[in-house]
Amino acid sequence: MLMQWNCYYAGVGLCCSNGGSLDDVDMFQRYFFDKYQIIVYVRVSKIRQYEKIYVGPTAKRKIFIRFEDNHYDAIDGIASFLGGR
Repeated sequence: MLMQWNCYYAGVGLCCSNGGSLDDVDMFQRYFFDKYQIIVYVRVSKIRQYEKIYVGPTAKRKIFIRFEDNHYDAIDGIASFLGGR
């Protein structure tokens, strides 16, 4: 329910069948502006190497997201996700 509320107020039209685009991520970033920085990673090789495809403006709190197979997943621990880097 919270996600639907945020989608509504951010002006993002997401549903279960639509993973959304980077334009939608950018709309969320504009909605959260100085509260959160959104950073999106995408897999660039089969051996779990990722690179950033979207980095919002710097903010104290970060939201790390993985984009794969037209779907977004939240990343709980960015250090372990990136292999301890």
